[in-house]
Amino acid sequence: ALNYRTLRNEEFLGLHKYFVEQTASITSEEIRKSIEAYRTSVTEYANLIEVSVDESAARAVSRLDSERNAAYSSCRNFAKSLKSLADSGVVATGERLRKIFAENADPTRLNQDQSTGTFTNLINTLKEIGDDKLSACGFKPWLENLESKHNEYLTAVQNRNKEIASKVADANKVYRERCLEAVSYTHLRAHETPAHLVCRLLLEKKKNKH
Repeated sequence: ALNYRTLRNEEFLGLHKYFVEQTASITSEEIRKSIEAYRTSVTEYANLIEVSVDESAARAVSRLDSERNAAYSSCRNFAKSLKSLADSGVVATGERLRKIFAENADPTRLNQDQSTGTFTNLINTLKEIGDDKLSACGFKPWLENLESKHNEYLTAVQNRNKEIASKVADANKVYRERCLEAVSYTHLRAHETPAHLVCRLLLEKKKNKH
């Protein structure tokens, strides 16, 4: 026998969607209200599983991604500006900076997931130049700003994922229970069609309430 409470989310939803389809042909006014309540519970559960995006958290991640991209552009533009200075040491550092930017993919042209690894690698490579040289050419505060924006973005992504996971876990339990409350599977009978099964069990549930 199936243990409906241990089914994976997709399996649980698929089974209930199938039962909902089977009840579409039932016209008995005596149980239509119960069937509609069951359909509503399944629809709510489907919305939870299939559309589980926290919009406010997603907007925060998107905003920080834009700020990180802007910080990257500022760093690259500053590195380009070091070409015409008189200090040969600064010019040499500028050439090294520009080479690093050229050798790494432009993360602003990648999606958020792809760009994260590129940003991490780029920042670590730039820091290898050393604080003294980065400070001497004025690049250090620009790099620190980029690293700060990158870390803020990573933190926002982690927080978003934790919030969504917590939200889905709590709501998942609630909506699964609603589906199970709408139809009891205690007395499944192999010879019944899904439509007959749902019809009979909804009637039993209704009788038990009176």
